[in-house]
Amino acid sequence: MISINGRSVLSRQDIHARYGYATSTLERWWNDRNWNGHPNAHRIGQTLYWDAKEWDRWDRRRLHPERDGLADRAQLCNTHGISTSTFDRLWHARETNGHPRAVPHPGPRLYWRATEYARWIKRHRPADGQPRRGRRTGTRDENAHPYQGDPRLNRARQALADHPDATTAALARILHEGAGADTAPYTWARIIKAARNHPRDEGTS
Repeated sequence: MISINGRSVLSRQDIHARYGYATSTLERWWNDRNWNGHPNAHRIGQTLYWDAKEWDRWDRRRLHPERDGLADRAQLCNTHGISTSTFDRLWHARETNGHPRAVPHPGPRLYWRATEYARWIKRHRPADGQPRRGRRTGTRDENAHPYQGDPRLNRARQALADHPDATTAALARILHEGAGADTAPYTWARIIKAARNHPRDEGTS
């Protein structure tokens, strides 16, 4: 095995042989390194190498995120007794409500730091225990639809204009693989549906 500065390193082929991951999967993880926390590489000639211990730790974090104190949406909803729709509304409004950012992590699922989220939801939970229960009788709903005011809605509208014949699934993949990797594809699909139903903001022509 090759070593750099006394530390063992692995090439992509070494990782494939040791862990059994397809090389195409390894390439995708590397290409997504800006948001999934993938370890940095060393280049020798035309070949990339990764510190063996760093890569192994990263892979174990990928497989067992709870060991790092992380939780996904389902776990947070179950722990704090909120619905997934409530969670999504809070997440979509994160630019204004200070919702914790998702932690860079391998794979399509989003994770948050459990303790950070617990502190935040405690501050944003009304006395009745349920955040944003909905409008009171005689009041106007804050948003005409769930994604009104969400900057991702305009990105979805632009994607629809750029790819008018694309399916919702294809558009969701395009948006997720672009600058929207912090949003899961299934969420992009819902945003695209909202963009189809509301091609322009309320009150505009």
